Amino acid sequence: MKFVENYAKENGFSKISLHTRETAIPFYLKLNYQILGNKFYEINFPHQKMFKEI
Repeated sequence: MKFVENYAKENGFSKISLHTRETAIPFYLKLNYQILGNKFYEINFPHQKMFKEI
């Protein structure tokens, strides 16, 4: 994730947004990503939108 964040920053991005399976939320929270909106289902699995200002 550090590579992705650095690449995005070097290429003029100021924010990364993603959606992830509910089971991976703790991983992204440890990397200072924030939850955005409500849980939704994709391919029958609960997902969450998340983002981080970089």
